[in-house]
Order: sequence, then C-alpha cells, then structure tokens
Amino acid sequence: MLVTIWKSILHLSVLCFLILLPGIYLGAQDILTAENYFDEISQRYGKIQDYEADITITRGEDIMAGKLFYRTPNLLRIDFTEPQDQVLVTDGKLLTIYIPKYEVIMEQKLKRRSQAALAT
Repeated sequence: MLVTIWKSILHLSVLCFLILLPGIYLGAQDILTAENYFDEISQRYGKIQDYEADITITRGEDIMAGKLFYRTPNLLRIDFTEPQDQVLVTDGKLLTIYIPKYEVIMEQKLKRRSQAALAT
C-alpha cells in the first residue's frame, strides 16, 4: 500500500514537471543551445505568477483527477476529486500529502534546488 502511495507521488511529481515545461517549437530554426533555449523560456514564461488547471492522471486502471493550483515561486497544491478529498501541497521546502481514506498525513522535506537545476 505504501509503495502504491509513493508511486502515485512519483507520478504526480513527473506530471508537475511536464506541466511546467513548454512545448518544443518544431519549425526550422538556427541551432539553439540549451542555455539559450532556457533563457528564451524564462523570458517567455517568467512573467506567469500563477495558474490553475484541471488534471487527470491515468496509469493502467488507476485514474486520479483534481484541480492543480500553482503560484510563483514554488507553491503547488492539488485538490483531488479522485481519490476523493486527497490533497497534495508543497511550498518548495516541504511536501505534504493528505490521504483521508487511510486517515494519514505524510510530510517530507524537499531538497533545495535552484530553478536552473530543476530545468535540467
């Protein structure tokens, strides 16, 4: 059961990372270095202060759904409708997950990373 919970956390982390990455422009361009690419991304999306999105995570037969809230610089919250009332919250320093089905609150300190480290 704990393995399933941690797998869900891992999948949510990957999803959050993918949401934060922009799509890659597929048109013809000059060769673009990684540094220049991330500079362009920072300029283009750096002014976004917050957003929210309805999300669905599907893995085999398992489906998770909810509403994601993000606020600069590192505030993230997901209020799940499936599984009912489950909540994931992080301020960039601490990850907290509430699982009402098991009456459990799990907390884990997060390692501090620079924004550049998160992009690589």
